[in-house]
Amino acid sequence: MERLILDGAAIGFDTSFTHIVDGEIYAFNQDGMLRVKYLYSMPGNSVRIRSENSDEYPDEILTSDQFSQITMLGRVFWWSTVRRAPRR
Repeated sequence: MERLILDGAAIGFDTSFTHIVDGEIYAFNQDGMLRVKYLYSMPGNSVRIRSENSDEYPDEILTSDQFSQITMLGRVFWWSTVRRAPRR
């Protein structure tokens, strides 16, 4: 989600809000990896995962079986980033 949410940002997510509303940002666990992405419902109960930096990371389409393996953590409602000092 670089450009919008920088690497290392603190995020807040609502654990009671796990149903997909198209175009909202969600935190989820996929195969042990924390991911923060836009989610969209697709026909046939599939799900599209979209990155803010979609030029670098193309959309992913998951079948309903693949998506059932994901642990939804919640809808992201807040983030904060502290700029790191430039390297010398």
